[in-house]
Amino acid sequence: MVAITALKKDDVLYDVVSQKAGNTTLRRQAVYRVLVTEVAEDHSYVMARWNGNAERKYREGQVKKWRRTAPKKD
Repeated sequence: MVAITALKKDDVLYDVVSQKAGNTTLRRQAVYRVLVTEVAEDHSYVMARWNGNAERKYREGQVKKWRRTAPKKD
């Protein structure tokens, strides 16, 4: 879990989400890489690239779900 105030440009974080595994009731964990490209001076938002997509603005509620280290693979 990360706070915006602790982030710097070029930090690499990880977003872990739960997804459906195809057409079943099973769930799986997906891990996406997040690259911080800019941090606002007042720390109200960050600009980041999620999984290689175009950068966009993320606020505190979204950023606090990200992790500094990738989860271990089972």
